[in-house]
Amino acid sequence: MHPRSFVKLSIAAAVMFLFAACVWVTTPEYSAGSFSGEPLLPDLMNRINDVEVVSIEHGGETMTFMRDDGAGWVMTEADNYPADRDRIRNVLIGLAGLEKIEPKTALPD
Repeated sequence: MHPRSFVKLSIAAAVMFLFAACVWVTTPEYSAGSFSGEPLLPDLMNRINDVEVVSIEHGGETMTFMRDDGAGWVMTEADNYPADRDRIRNVLIGLAGLEKIEPKTALPD
């Protein structure tokens, strides 16, 4: 390698290093914060008796349970067939107990 080429390459490397350092220093730091232990649905437990509809979607199918004054809970897709109110209540209590573990984004991992 010729001395002139080496000097040019060294100058280019130094300029790139300084550019990278400037970008790194001026980039703001983002904090996702701590979600550990924070409730996912904070008001649900206090308003669990106000829930009127529970809709579950899985595999392209939907099951919808509605509160019915006469029968308790009914499954609307099955011609308002009565649903087990204790199971619906357990689902709601389980949802109210969910906690955030880590932040997520719309970007796939």
